[in-house]
This record gives sequence, C-alpha cells and structure tokens, in this order.
Amino acid sequence: KACELYPFQNYYAYAAANLALDLGSPENAEIYLKKGGKFSNYGDSYYFYLGRLKALTGGDFNEAFLRASELAPTFPYIYLEWGAALYNSSDYGGSALKLEKYLELVPRMWEWKSDLDSKTFEEHERYRIFYKLNPDFNDVFVYLARDYFKLGDTEEALYYLQFADDNEDSRSTYDVIYKGE
Repeated sequence: KACELYPFQNYYAYAAANLALDLGSPENAEIYLKKGGKFSNYGDSYYFYLGRLKALTGGDFNEAFLRASELAPTFPYIYLEWGAALYNSSDYGGSALKLEKYLELVPRMWEWKSDLDSKTFEEHERYRIFYKLNPDFNDVFVYLARDYFKLGDTEEALYYLQFADDNEDSRSTYDVIYKGE
C-alpha cells in the first residue's frame, strides 16, 4: 500500500522487496527491487537486496554482495547475509570470513555474555537493548561453529559455539561436533 501511496520513495520499495524475500516470493521481490533501484540510482541497498534475491533463487549472489560492500563497507548486514548465502552454498571458508567481518562491525557485547555480572547498569541496558533489537543475533555463532567444524577446525568451532544461545540449533551442533571427534 505504501508503494502505491508513495511511488517515488525507494524506502518503501526496498521494504516491500525485503518482505517479499522473507516470504519466499522472489517474483514480487524483483518487481519492488527494480523500482527501488530506479529511484535510488542503484545504490548499496539495491545491491544488498539483489544479493539476497540471487541467493534465494540460486543465482550468483557474490557479485551483488561485493558491490554492496564496496558502496557501504561498514553495513554489517551485508556480511551476515553474504555469509549465510555462502554457508548455504557449502562455501564454509568464505562463509566464516564474511561472518567474522560481520562480528568486527557490530558492537562486541556478545563477548560480555560470560561476564555480564561485572558490567555497570548502563552496560546492562545497552546489552539488553542490543539483544532486544537483534533477537536472532547469536545465530551467527552457530553458523560459524558449523563452518569451522566442516573445515575440520573443532577448536574454533567450539570457541564460537560458546557464545550461541542454548537452543536446539546449538545443542545439535554440539552433538555433531562431539560425535565427529
């Protein structure tokens, strides 16, 4: 509806493309992506969503993510999506590199997990707000653990897995690692 009301606003076109991607509708995502690109002069957001679209449809997403990273080198979600796409295409070394770049760009609050009791009230609040705004953040550690396990580096896999939430994904990853040793 917003795209109809504001047809020259690339924000709404990209929001619609993102929603279509999340819903698994690449045809609709492509329509909105083209509209957004047209009005944004094909900037970083265009290439970011193009990378997501190509990853979803089995296309070559590397070129799109590379261009997005050149235009917006400090936008962490480029590296998160790129790393996930590489993981899903079985490029575990490439995935680990992109996911580690993602971790370099986000606040390092994830390192506080084991030492949260020693933090100030203000730091607790920053930690709480960060995780409230990024509820799936710790999934990156499961991906990294799986990447390194597939690459044969169990020690690095276990290092990253310690930061993952205690859930079915992390427990199943622990099971695979310990059964594989």
